[in-house]
Amino acid sequence: MALNTASVGSPEEHTGVHQARRRLELEREVRLAQLDALNEAEPTADGVLASQKNTVRRALIGIDKALARLNDGVYGT
Repeated sequence: MALNTASVGSPEEHTGVHQARRRLELEREVRLAQLDALNEAEPTADGVLASQKNTVRRALIGIDKALARLNDGVYGT
């Protein structure tokens, strides 16, 4: 479901955008903490750690893209 932020004007719409941004920012913080923890872990021979790091990095990319889309919709850039 896409969040239409092109015409954010009412207080309800503004609140929804703010809540979406806050959820994305919190999720980003969690993923960064996960990545830090994985970077401190000992490497594994089977490549599981590298796979987990890549998964977290992909999630961060998706979060960053979602934040950019949200900002583009709000600020019209």
